[in-house]
Amino acid sequence: YNPHSGQTGCWNCPTGHYEDRSGSGGCKQCPSGKYQPYSGRTSCYDCPAGMYQNSNAQTGCKHCPAGQYESSSGKSGCRSCPAGKYTESHGFTGCRDCPAGEYQDGSGATGCKNCPGGRYTNGDGKSSCSACPTGKYQDATRQTDCKSCPAGTYQ
Repeated sequence: YNPHSGQTGCWNCPTGHYEDRSGSGGCKQCPSGKYQPYSGRTSCYDCPAGMYQNSNAQTGCKHCPAGQYESSSGKSGCRSCPAGKYTESHGFTGCRDCPAGEYQDGSGATGCKNCPGGRYTNGDGKSSCSACPTGKYQDATRQTDCKSCPAGTYQ
């Protein structure tokens, strides 16, 4: 580009910027969700999945924080993991299911909670634990089922 008339040369667009037209007097900023680490370029790169950029004119992208994810490229932000799911670290492209015996009742979680005694989950990705039904009990935490009351006892 060349911002002045009567010049003998042109300048490279700086990092974080680009120009896709010949004969330009200026450069464009890379928009949010994109970046450009090199000078003199005609386009910007999309931030890859698991990363984002929420500012213009940037030379790189940021990792999605723990508890969030992004499955698509070119994004300006990340999405929170829904209830029943989590990410324990940064840069995830999807959330993990809480394993059986555990649950997560909030969004944006970095881990799961153990089902307390008297409750259980028998599948992955649960947002709550189920109560043991009549005639059954559970005296341990993080369980996937309940125990039957022995003969001579009841619940």
